[in-house]
Amino acid sequence: MSEYKSLIKAIIDNGIIDYIKLQHPNNRKKRYLQEAYYTSIALFFDDSFRLDLFLDQDGLPLSLETALKIIVDGQLASTQKAREYLIKETIVYWHEKNFQNLSLPKTINIAGKTYFICNTKEENPYIDLEKYIFYLNFSKKEVDRDFTALCLSLILEACEINLKTRALDSLNKFFYLFLKINGCFTATTKQSLEDDSE
Repeated sequence: MSEYKSLIKAIIDNGIIDYIKLQHPNNRKKRYLQEAYYTSIALFFDDSFRLDLFLDQDGLPLSLETALKIIVDGQLASTQKAREYLIKETIVYWHEKNFQNLSLPKTINIAGKTYFICNTKEENPYIDLEKYIFYLNFSKKEVDRDFTALCLSLILEACEINLKTRALDSLNKFFYLFLKINGCFTATTKQSLEDDSE
């Protein structure tokens, strides 16, 4: 593999890592990480973005499509497939790898009703609708997903929307990822972190 091709591949690979791992705002608190994240977005999703340090045969800065073509030895390169791959890998990374769980609040308000969040040894989560209590097993690795599933079920009920189990599971997966990747329900101070550990 030529040095030129290796450098381009390294930039593309680094862009993939930056796009996926810097999704969460806590992972890009420093300015250079924020810039790396925005650059990765532009690299893969802005058709006008160019790699200014690398030139094509006509002496023009490389587009993503041209860079991909160089990496795959002149074969047909698809920016759309690259984007689809990146989105799929982002979902896998943040959902299946179970990084940085959501912090569970002590109470949650849904459709005007306040529910308390309590620990239980029961494996399956449930809601006591009479006492307004969510029962979740805090020791479960997936407790944050159980929490979003219970919240979503109450939201849908309040909206009078009925979904089949498979559709509800799919909706919860993306609702969970929305909350997780965007830093919702994360503790912002040392004090709140200490309170949540009690």
